[in-house]
Amino acid sequence: MLFSTWRSQGSSRHQHQHEHEHELEPIDMAEFRSQAKFGLDKELADHEASKREPELEAKVRDYVEQLSGKSFESDDMLESLKDGVLLCLMINHVKPGAVRKINESKMPFKMMENISNFLRACRSELSMTEADLFTVPDLYDRVSIVNVTSGIVAFSRAADRNGFKGPSIAPKEARKGLVKRWSLSKARFSGVSRLNMGSAGIMDRSALDTSRNITFGAEKSGPSANPAEGSRMNNGSRGIMQRMSLDRSRNLTFGADASGPSADPNATGRLAMGSRGVMERSAINRPMDATFGADAGRK
Repeated sequence: MLFSTWRSQGSSRHQHQHEHEHELEPIDMAEFRSQAKFGLDKELADHEASKREPELEAKVRDYVEQLSGKSFESDDMLESLKDGVLLCLMINHVKPGAVRKINESKMPFKMMENISNFLRACRSELSMTEADLFTVPDLYDRVSIVNVTSGIVAFSRAADRNGFKGPSIAPKEARKGLVKRWSLSKARFSGVSRLNMGSAGIMDRSALDTSRNITFGAEKSGPSANPAEGSRMNNGSRGIMQRMSLDRSRNLTFGADASGPSADPNATGRLAMGSRGVMERSAINRPMDATFGADAGRK
């Protein structure tokens, strides 16, 4: 009895859960993104808002209305382009038959199919790159109005490039015939670009300052007339401020050098002779010698 009661209660609980799941409604991502944001989502939304250009968005709106032949249903550009109908009409005006079937249904997958068909035609018919196009979530899920605006401007530029003569909001591109080509003059071309040359020929020095070089003196004076004498740098003031003769009066051998050699090679040098022959005594007075008396008697 208890077991049967438990099973009946469990089955009723599972049945209630299944009924609750059927009551859940799908979430509209566009509506969810439009709600208040917090944290990282808020930072991304603020960054997106800072990049918006109201004037450019107004030009894009007028451009789409002119090419599609229909007006926006609201002031919200993303909401008006969300079903992709205006985009398909726009590219069919530039390239007739680019999108063969345009879905008028408001089913989400039908609207996203229109946007995908428009992007596919841009790639195949106008040769647009992925960098120039926006994505389906950018428009349908309201991820980035900046990407949508930039994508439509790029569409206008691609249409002009492919020969479309209608309205345009894109800046003019340089044509091959109008591209200016620069040619290098052989007379002025030295093999180095002007960017690398800097101020060469304009503010460069006429001569390099070598006054602080170690060899400046020798290079400035030039080579010596007599190589054996050495360089003028090493000669100093030779021949300009040098003394005529060297002062040798304080030399130890000054006296002998000044008197010259003796006439008799065996004689004593004049320096050693002192005052011989000049102030010498004619005879030595020996009366005080111990042998003076005997020496005088012998005479």
